[in-house]
Amino acid sequence: MDLLTASLRASSVLLAAAAVVALPLVLLRLPEPVAPPGEDGPGYRALVRPVTVLAHGVVALVGAVVVLLAVPPAASPLWWAVLSAGTACAVVDAATTWIPRQLCWAGWVLGGVGVATALLAGLPLADVLVAVLATAVTTGLFWAVWRWGGGRSIGFGDVRLVPLVGLAAGSLGWDGWWLALLLGTAGGALQAVLGRLRGRGAAMPYGPALVAGPFLAAGLLGVLG
Repeated sequence: MDLLTASLRASSVLLAAAAVVALPLVLLRLPEPVAPPGEDGPGYRALVRPVTVLAHGVVALVGAVVVLLAVPPAASPLWWAVLSAGTACAVVDAATTWIPRQLCWAGWVLGGVGVATALLAGLPLADVLVAVLATAVTTGLFWAVWRWGGGRSIGFGDVRLVPLVGLAAGSLGWDGWWLALLLGTAGGALQAVLGRLRGRGAAMPYGPALVAGPFLAAGLLGVLG
């Protein structure tokens, strides 16, 4: 293993770990958004407890293992956003059905850093352009679903989150991108159906399934060779 490969892999692990450590501190400082009439706010500060850290740690660990084993080192920076900010959003969304916009913004910045780093690491320009285009297409698709659905099918927090998902999924090529979106949306739909059967309310966290999509796709493609 050369120094560049080792550095890229170490960076992926460190970013995932840093997100786990930083999330409780971020949650303590996040302002509570104004909830719609008749609904409770997310209660971000109430999430600062060991079970949240443990859940995030498990998710980040699994994600890091997938990136290390199934993603080429030069492409791994394209996963930094979803591996750090994306997993944090998924954990918060799973607990509250809210996705903090500040975490998404941080993910956008990391995505830009990841694109630049991937180019410097020698990832072919064509591969980077596919990932960037996939990000734009993913964002456009989910914005259209949100806009035309009147915000009933997905929330705008999901629209903010999907650029992180699209960038990682796009690093797998168009076939991998499609598979990641398919797995993510199928997981979200299954979760919604199960929630309805259990008598849960209309608000369902879609973010965890979206974030899981690229990791599931990368793992599946890695197994299939």
